[in-house]
Amino acid sequence: MAVRDYVTAPISHWVDAVSRDMPLGRDDMEALIVALAHFVSVRDALIVSTVCGVDDADVLMGFVTRPHDPDSVALMSSLLSRAFEDPQVAPDMERQGRAMRLIDDMTMLAAGRFVVQLHAMAAYVLWWEGDGSARGRAELARREDPECTLAEIVLSALDRGIWPVWHADEPRENISSAEE
Repeated sequence: MAVRDYVTAPISHWVDAVSRDMPLGRDDMEALIVALAHFVSVRDALIVSTVCGVDDADVLMGFVTRPHDPDSVALMSSLLSRAFEDPQVAPDMERQGRAMRLIDDMTMLAAGRFVVQLHAMAAYVLWWEGDGSARGRAELARREDPECTLAEIVLSALDRGIWPVWHADEPRENISSAEE
């Protein structure tokens, strides 16, 4: 209940910011920064909102407050799998751009362990877009927390050349030059 009370408004405002380009206030950013440092479920909900286009704050709050509930797990898995495996499901680059600006703004407000999940989120979104700069953000997350599993997942995908299928046939000049 405490987590729900703490992040309901900030997550609702996040949805407005990424879907309708509304501003996200400093109080909301600070609340999300703290929540991200304490609850991986908040990070995962914001990622699903960003890359899968989920605009229903109640669904996102279900991911946050009941991350191990079988229905929540099944829905999140289904959304991410479809977005990853269906070549017809390309990301909304404007939405992801707005999310990246918010992540970067929050990163500027945070320090130490409070930046880990922000860098990991950025790495994931950049990887999802096919952007090789994902490696640098994942390494920043891992530098702050060597145990950051999302950073390891992104780095492993990059090392193996694994990308969401929607851009499997796209040229990736930016990726190869970023890795050189």
